[in-house]
Amino acid sequence: MSVARARGAALPAVGAAALLAAAYLATLAPGPTFWDAGEFLAATATLGVPHPPGTPLYVLIARAWSVVLAPFVAAPVAVNALSALATAAACGAGAWIIARATGSRGAALAAGITAGSMASIWMNATETEVYALSLLLLALMLACAWRAREQQDGSAVPARMVAHRHDDVVRDDGADAPRMAWRWIALAAYLIALAVPLHMSALVGVPAVVAMLLPARGTASPRARVAWRGVVLVSACALAPVALAAGSLAGAVAGVVLTTAVVAWWPRAERARAGATAALTVVALSALIVIPLRAAHDPFINAGNATSLGALWDVVRRKQYGGHSVWPRLAPLWAQFGNLVEYFDWQVALGLAPGVAPDWARTPFTVFFAALGIVGLRWHRAADRRSWLALLVLFLSATAGLVLYLNFKAGTSYGYGVLPPGTPHEARERDYFFAPAFWCWGLWAGTGAYVAVRRIAPRARAVGVMLAALPLALNTGAMHRRRWPDRVLPLASANALLGAAPPRAVLLVAGDNDTFPLWYLQSAEHVRPDVAVVTVPLLGAAWYRAQLLRRDHLSTAMTGRSVLDEASMLTAIGASARAAGRPVAAAITLAAPRRAPAAPWWVVTGPIVVNSDREPSSAPGVIHIPVLPDTMSAAALRPDSVTVDTAAVGRYVTAMQWLGERAPAVGVDPAAAVAWRYVVQCPRALLSAARSGSVADSLATLCNLR
Repeated sequence: MSVARARGAALPAVGAAALLAAAYLATLAPGPTFWDAGEFLAATATLGVPHPPGTPLYVLIARAWSVVLAPFVAAPVAVNALSALATAAACGAGAWIIARATGSRGAALAAGITAGSMASIWMNATETEVYALSLLLLALMLACAWRAREQQDGSAVPARMVAHRHDDVVRDDGADAPRMAWRWIALAAYLIALAVPLHMSALVGVPAVVAMLLPARGTASPRARVAWRGVVLVSACALAPVALAAGSLAGAVAGVVLTTAVVAWWPRAERARAGATAALTVVALSALIVIPLRAAHDPFINAGNATSLGALWDVVRRKQYGGHSVWPRLAPLWAQFGNLVEYFDWQVALGLAPGVAPDWARTPFTVFFAALGIVGLRWHRAADRRSWLALLVLFLSATAGLVLYLNFKAGTSYGYGVLPPGTPHEARERDYFFAPAFWCWGLWAGTGAYVAVRRIAPRARAVGVMLAALPLALNTGAMHRRRWPDRVLPLASANALLGAAPPRAVLLVAGDNDTFPLWYLQSAEHVRPDVAVVTVPLLGAAWYRAQLLRRDHLSTAMTGRSVLDEASMLTAIGASARAAGRPVAAAITLAAPRRAPAAPWWVVTGPIVVNSDREPSSAPGVIHIPVLPDTMSAAALRPDSVTVDTAAVGRYVTAMQWLGERAPAVGVDPAAAVAWRYVVQCPRALLSAARSGSVADSLATLCNLR
């Protein structure tokens, strides 16, 4: 590779990264978004341990970043911007690989832009989410493998390293290749191991790294020997991290043994280099020690309370989520692959039709860019077989490989009316797990756009870059998180729950989108620390039950790891709260049968219901609304009426008028629409029904009355 070609590869990388960074920052969320962002921001603010696998390296990076930017921007904006810049850099790295492999700066620029315009990647880039840094780590792993491959081939060894002092001709006999390549091999192995403390999703790139390191066809000795040694060393060093990610202690031990054997087998003259590479993987994995160090101080976010090696292992292998198996399938295999196809349909033009189903306004663009991806794939293969093979391996690993290994339930929006009734569905759409595949296909689609235009009109290459940037325009409408509702609704809903809770209340909530914004407000902004938030789905975890008892003196009547039914635990929590003189409240998002055991009677006061020890009597401002029987519910849990404190609900509805009347559109992520339903629509509807004396059966679904 010529020096000019090597230097020229930086230009499209910087150009793509700069354009994407500007787009991401312009659409950046100004605070916490729904799902995991609130928890990660709370963990960043408190140096805590978020949900398994703990991601300690991500928390440390985000914390350091937010401290550095603290004089200039608020912490949520800073950490959101970290995601934006990391994603832009990952796409820049992808453009760099294409430029180095093909020598075409235009194709590389187009590739980077299209890759970063994919909807799932853009969404992760505008919020506090670990997948942005994970994508960057994966891209850097591939870039290091590419540099090692260049050094092994001798195609990018600097002239000063191979020129003979008394010769005018630069000769390369391969003697310096090992010395040059091992540094990049060691760095690639180090980055692979970093995936365990950062986020294990980056490990999907390991097969692609190995493919990139394979010797070129016809490579002569000694370079072929150098290349194969690099493949063996990286593969051995990667085995332990991959086994840890899979939750296999035996596999991790086997990885250590294999790595030791490989180092011992290494030629004596180069054994120190192999040993240093293995040592670097240990250094990378050592970041996991942050979890027990912080758990010992019991920070506000302390998932798993990993104060022992056993508890640390439980966090790393995600024991909280149950055992993992590829069989039996949790949904028909055709449905799991069909779900992936659905996610691909969202990537290119989601702004034209933000719904989950295929749409004539959006899907033709999906098909068009799929075809461009095939054009780019074929052109890349002709230009450089080995980097093409690496991306192909990455694409297959991040699509079919993940579908088979992760064994997801049917998607939240997929298969209704086709799959049998009662088929379990995921709690949210899982498109973000496949972001490396979308990134990879985006590189090829952008390349294909540039190449196709160049073939038709060789002088109109700028048009090819513009065509590659089309998804940037088509997705903007759906990705703009500085607009309603992402701009205000996550924190508004959390503030509404805390504001409606009585002093020192024990507040029962239903899941992530209730819990995580509340945790952020309480830990980072110190709003209503007197309220004890109890996340009902977490009661099955022993560490969480112990935390409730340790911090809030709330007993679940359980010890150790034994499991009682949820109703019994809620009964014990309600009893211990009332014994301490604390009111019990529940978010309306928590269905009536689930909150019933904690208290016998409930009164609606806003977006929450508050317990009453006795049946509320008719009094000024307190109205009973009949609820028609539901024959599908258990009689003991079926309310005959719902009691509304019209004065309290009226004050709440008035206070929330600033949110306006416009409900969020239901797109591929219904979180905002669900929050609006419970925080705004339900209290308004209940107040109207109470004042008119109408039957509330029509509100049963809207307000979780059954």
